Amino acid sequence: MRVFAAMTFAGVMCAAAPLAGQSALKPFRQASGAAEINVVVASVVDHLSYEIAAAMLLPRPSPWAIQVPDSNIAIWKQVRDGLFAALHGRPVKPSDLSYQAIEIGPAIVRSDSLFASFTIRTEWYCAPSPTLVIPAGGGWSGSSSEVVVTSVRNSGHWYPATYRSGLTVDGGCVYKQ
Repeated sequence: MRVFAAMTFAGVMCAAAPLAGQSALKPFRQASGAAEINVVVASVVDHLSYEIAAAMLLPRPSPWAIQVPDSNIAIWKQVRDGLFAALHGRPVKPSDLSYQAIEIGPAIVRSDSLFASFTIRTEWYCAPSPTLVIPAGGGWSGSSSEVVVTSVRNSGHWYPATYRSGLTVDGGCVYKQ
């Protein structure tokens, strides 16, 4: 009898290697090649297409927080810089009362499969007020949506990703009348 470990990645059940002492499947590794990262970036850009189109009409840059798996790696720094440019974005300042964010998780490759996720958020500052109900006492509130990305490789080429929306959380400032 074989016993397998299981791993969830961004809410997706992935087959994992058999436990110690059993024949092993190919291990997971973090994606580092341009073709693998392109699959993830194409999915991100697809989901941000409305924001990218709207940014072309903005008179000045808007605040964005963009997080990539490792900004010390040249290709991820290039992705982050490219997203800032496409979104006509600038880093968030302490004086901003709202901003948008994208957090790209690591892309994981196992054999001929790629798994990744990213989250798109909008945050608003809710100033303390006697009429403010949520968040109590003031602070940041927002909405977020997680997207899970998968792709398969055939004959050395990655297919366009399939993705599904994961957890969506809606928030905002709630005032009583």
